[in-house]
Amino acid sequence: RLDPVVLEKALGAVERQHDALRLRYRKEGEAWVQAHVAPSEALRLVVRDLSSVAELGPVLAELHQSLRLESGPVFS
Repeated sequence: RLDPVVLEKALGAVERQHDALRLRYRKEGEAWVQAHVAPSEALRLVVRDLSSVAELGPVLAELHQSLRLESGPVFS
């Protein structure tokens, strides 16, 4: 079984190690500007039981819509 606490710690380590996961983007006029932010103080791992989900499309669409390039995180 997957231990969510261990996974959350591992994802935090990945975020600290890989700068690209800490990039944030904001639009200034016609241009997009990128900046690095500090590693998250409270990376949240959301665990979902998908065993009874017949179609993953809506679940994936919901996750995609939750992506915020301005405020992050850029992975979940």
